[in-house]
Amino acid sequence: MLSCKIQYPRFNFHVKQTFVATGCSCATEGKIVGYMRHNTSSKTYCGTTLVGGRRWLIYFKHLEPGEYSLLVFKCVEGVLGNLLHTVEKVVVVQQFEEEKKEGEKKSGVRVRTPRRAYFVGATSPGSSSSSCNETFVTSGSYGDPDFSIVRAWVTDQDGNQTDADFIFEDPGESFWSAQFPVLPNGLYRFDITGDGGGSDSLTDLSINSSFC
Repeated sequence: MLSCKIQYPRFNFHVKQTFVATGCSCATEGKIVGYMRHNTSSKTYCGTTLVGGRRWLIYFKHLEPGEYSLLVFKCVEGVLGNLLHTVEKVVVVQQFEEEKKEGEKKSGVRVRTPRRAYFVGATSPGSSSSSCNETFVTSGSYGDPDFSIVRAWVTDQDGNQTDADFIFEDPGESFWSAQFPVLPNGLYRFDITGDGGGSDSLTDLSINSSFC
């Protein structure tokens, strides 16, 4: 059975100004919608629901830095319904400038310069991280909006590969995100390739139901 809650971000997590929230819902009808409410100014940002079923995905972008609450509602026939889930103290941090040397990491986020047209970068989650197997999602950036993601997949320790079942791209933000089906518990490697020849990987990913 799926864990009905927000899986990312969680309490006191730091996220970038553009990110994807993930989770599971026990609601059997209606659409899933999400909002990020600034805890000081009360300014509220409406997310874009990319996947709105039991395993949902909500995209936020251009958030001002600060502390927020993430609110997830059920929406039936255009009417905002019950509050399903909430997470307090989500801290949005300034988007990192890509001015560090290639391969350097800052707070688990890899940044590269110069960004070549075929560049593809995987930034979330970081290598050697732990994730829920029900809602494993990766995200990152790419160098040129004319290029697109070709494939995103994970490989377990036995060499078995599982492809993402949903890939989202926002060319205007050079942002991509990939959602995976429910995965068996284990240690994985993530790989992604773009049609310009760019690629990236994340290693030692512990994906397990105990993190749900």
